[in-house]
Amino acid sequence: MSNSCWEAGTIKLPTVAAAKIRHTLTDASNAYHTDVLTECLRLWNGPLGQTRSVKLYKERLAAAPYSSILSSDVLGDAWDVMGRLAGKTYPERKQLIPRTPRASDVDKVAPRGNSRTAKWHGGEWIITLRGVSLHYSSGENNHQIERAREHPVVATMFRELERTAWTRATGGQFFGNDEINREENRGAGSGDYVTRSYGPIGEAADSWRMRMPVKKLREMRKPVAPKYPFRQGW
Repeated sequence: MSNSCWEAGTIKLPTVAAAKIRHTLTDASNAYHTDVLTECLRLWNGPLGQTRSVKLYKERLAAAPYSSILSSDVLGDAWDVMGRLAGKTYPERKQLIPRTPRASDVDKVAPRGNSRTAKWHGGEWIITLRGVSLHYSSGENNHQIERAREHPVVATMFRELERTAWTRATGGQFFGNDEINREENRGAGSGDYVTRSYGPIGEAADSWRMRMPVKKLREMRKPVAPKYPFRQGW
């Protein structure tokens, strides 16, 4: 069932965490770049047969089998890169001759990062880091929240946020909405909802929204130990 949706928000990070997340996101984007380039070279050296014929190149690319061990994001970006190599330039519309894919070709689709990188993006999603302010937007499309979260770089961001040691006056929330919510809850109930909440800022917002003291909210969110714990040998 189709469900157009989006997710976005800004999180205030502790100073130490901001530096760590920048480094981790850059490492993740560079690893992703490597995976895309590797798949491009596999296509060039394998199914495409290193042909320089535009006609053969396009026919072989269309018929090339997908690699079953790679994520759909890597495969999609690799096909995008290879498609561009046999496309036409803009605005001259000059036909390009197929050639060996390079790291610089992949940069146009999945750019590499460095110690100064402050923006990571792919498809419709984007992450920006300005000082200690981390902004994320999934973009809006069919099942876009889930699709964006499956991307290795976005998954890395969420994982690092869960591991962050929050300090006073840090944190925040991500919000989202979808067409099913808007259709089924027309009016006041169709507004944006919280998809993720982090740190003291997010906790305070949840406390206000739920009309619940922070202390009680923390108690409610504590993991509950099983009543009958598993014992080895049972």
